[in-house]
Amino acid sequence: MNIMLQGYLCDANFGDVLFAHLFYKRCLEAGFQDVDFFQFRGYGIGAVCRKELGYTRQKSLWSCFCADAFVLISGGSFWNDSRIENDAKIRFRRFILPALIYQFLGKPVCILGVGGGPVDTIWLRKMMVKLLNKAKTVYFRDELTNQIFSDYGVKNKTLVTADTALVLKPDMLEAFEKKDELEKISAGRKKLLFHIPDGKVANQYVADIVTPGLIPFLKEHKEYLLVLSNDNIRDIGSEEKGYIENIRKSLNDNGIEFYDYIYHSCWQMCSLINEMDCLVTSKLHVGVVGAALGKSVVAFPIHREKTDEFYKMIGESDRCINLRNLNSNTVYGQMNKFHDKQIHISDELRMKAEMNLKVIDDIANKKNAS
Repeated sequence: MNIMLQGYLCDANFGDVLFAHLFYKRCLEAGFQDVDFFQFRGYGIGAVCRKELGYTRQKSLWSCFCADAFVLISGGSFWNDSRIENDAKIRFRRFILPALIYQFLGKPVCILGVGGGPVDTIWLRKMMVKLLNKAKTVYFRDELTNQIFSDYGVKNKTLVTADTALVLKPDMLEAFEKKDELEKISAGRKKLLFHIPDGKVANQYVADIVTPGLIPFLKEHKEYLLVLSNDNIRDIGSEEKGYIENIRKSLNDNGIEFYDYIYHSCWQMCSLINEMDCLVTSKLHVGVVGAALGKSVVAFPIHREKTDEFYKMIGESDRCINLRNLNSNTVYGQMNKFHDKQIHISDELRMKAEMNLKVIDDIANKKNAS
């Protein structure tokens, strides 16, 4: 009884690695004899994700199609921007083609807690609709994705669940590796995570707009220790490094004490978030994890639609403003308004997030019964 997982796992993105952890763990708990990740010349699981999961198996292309079921795990797979060179071809090869081959072989394909957006490339849109219409299970993580693909012609029964990361609770996490050091430095103060995103454009906005708005807030609210971190362990270019150094310099020049945490593990990042009282982030899943763990989150996303949709779903739209619509005064105002207002995720939403993982149990139970 084997299962094949696929997602956006070639990179080091925090949210996608977290999904890999959650689905991989659930498959092992469900009793699958073999749990594998699709791999094919740069389109499958990459080195960072392998290291995080301790996954060392190597599969031939043929053996990648020998599992009993194929699962496209949570992430933002179903969208496309025609302005990005080769984006349509890459998305087709990474997500759609393997699933279509599984369908051709008569094996079940499940799409669980996946998000998406407009698909600019017509041929890719048609392939996505074809896949979705023949999939055994289609769970979208938000109503926006569901509506987009309904309009594109998806007639298969679909269900809107929730972001899978909302299953997280504090008792699922390891202790933060540097908890004693952090507690000593904070000396009883509350902790505010200032999360620096990846990418030159986002970092420029954060350096030029978010940081100048955050500094006066921190000067007035000395009850906080600032914690600075980044969720991506990939190599970055000199321009991006320059923006990050400018952020550190601005904080130092204004006398803002901060604790610098170097991200190296998805689960330790979750454990760090669990130690915080408030988070400032432009990344969707840093905010999702913060919300799941009951923290206050102030969101300044650069990927507007998917992040807006999440905060709308949890009834917290006001605490999410797009980076491109910001000025430093707005940042300051948002911090004052939300820094001490924790997010509460309803039991209903947590149950919907759990539904994405429960399908794994259902596949295992049906295989055991047959």
